[in-house]
Amino acid sequence: MIRGDIIGFLYIVHRSRYYGQYRRRLRRIIPQCLIPVVRPRILEQVEDSNGRGIGAIGGILLRESDMGKSELLEKLVMGIKALRQPGMDRLILDELHLFNMDNISYIEDRTGLRVVDGKEVLLAFLVPVLECIYVGLGEELRDKEALILSNGENLTRDTIEAICTKVRFITLAGGDNGAIEGLIEEILNKTGLSIFHSKRVADILPRYSIIINLAEKLDMSLGGIKRRAIVFDFSFNRIMSGLMMGKHEPGVIDDLIFKCNFSSIGQTEWLKDLCPSYIYEYFYPRESGEVQKLSIDGDIYDIEEYIDLHLRNRGKL
Repeated sequence: MIRGDIIGFLYIVHRSRYYGQYRRRLRRIIPQCLIPVVRPRILEQVEDSNGRGIGAIGGILLRESDMGKSELLEKLVMGIKALRQPGMDRLILDELHLFNMDNISYIEDRTGLRVVDGKEVLLAFLVPVLECIYVGLGEELRDKEALILSNGENLTRDTIEAICTKVRFITLAGGDNGAIEGLIEEILNKTGLSIFHSKRVADILPRYSIIINLAEKLDMSLGGIKRRAIVFDFSFNRIMSGLMMGKHEPGVIDDLIFKCNFSSIGQTEWLKDLCPSYIYEYFYPRESGEVQKLSIDGDIYDIEEYIDLHLRNRGKL
């Protein structure tokens, strides 16, 4: 069931989807490279099944090669402002992974819209996904050790709390040393759990069965990761996925894909039955979800496919 507290959203679809619609309907003979960098357009007004307006689908053409530059971010912000309508308070971005945390903060500050990032959903379903994977392997999650590559206090704290009672041991690495030590002491006082903090990440990588990356900058070699490790990259910019792409290391899970039922929303071509975490997070309460597939290095797999391709027959954990 779709949440009942929806106020209003602006959903900016992936440039390829907008470009396809743009060429099909308006400028079939114009190559993409000649279309202005930003050309904002409302593609569809979205209503619920009772005809009440709940949001809008929009498109802004952005060239990825320029993404991340301050001037392009400014043009993106201006495009979002041009599309924003009264009552909107949330922003959904198909190309969320192209931005870092500073970019997201900039977009939110300039537009007054909060970016839906899917992090709450990812953490809520982290343990169920791990349990499902280890059931498929015939192994116990509680026997495994987890390494968290930290990006700061809040998301790191939430990740620890999500898994601390389900795994055998947790190690933190990365982030500001003072903040990490303070967080470890806070968790100890709150839960009684002792968490190890390591500064020599490359030396300890081979021992961990589960690695969860939250950091947007990684200054280390990832070659020591064991081939059957389960690796999650929950950073905005998916830096770990990029660093490990095409190598022999295990595939990196960068998103969870959910089965969605949009029957409570009027007919639209832009919302699909399978949706990523950030779309699910906006439309649905967490407890109603079911993970259908995994996004691994940008490709979509069933959990069983992931187990067969990346975890089975690769030696002992």
